[in-house]
Amino acid sequence: MDVYFPPTKHYRIEPIANKENREKQIKDIADKWVDSLSKIKAPVYEKDFKKIEEENIFEGIEGITDLSTPFRKGIQKITIEEFLDNLLDLPPFMNECHFLNFSEQKIPGILSANLQATHLFQKRINEEIEGMIDNLVGIQNQFINLIVWKELRDFAI
Repeated sequence: MDVYFPPTKHYRIEPIANKENREKQIKDIADKWVDSLSKIKAPVYEKDFKKIEEENIFEGIEGITDLSTPFRKGIQKITIEEFLDNLLDLPPFMNECHFLNFSEQKIPGILSANLQATHLFQKRINEEIEGMIDNLVGIQNQFINLIVWKELRDFAI
């Protein structure tokens, strides 16, 4: 029995800083999205999956990074780093799903035996929190720089 993992289309959209170019980017994305939706049909055969995999909906639009996964036949083993990168690249709304067996991606023994995965997850959490702390300290420093010494002395009394 063959197991198929259909391609998943996933894009990172980074808004362009220039307002005129950003508006054009948004219009181009909307146009391409509507055009691609009008062509969708339910995949039935392996050739349908390969066609979806080869399609690059937003090709040529500035600020779009294609993070799609390819069509796979059978089970594929990947490194824990690749697995974690794939998880972190999922759209934010996917993080709201907490159903066991919701995803095809699994790490056997993650709660007890797989220390490598646990350590890597903890390392990524630490990196994220460190960045958040750095941002918070920066904001606090900006706020502190706005305080007038005389006002601080009066406030303390």
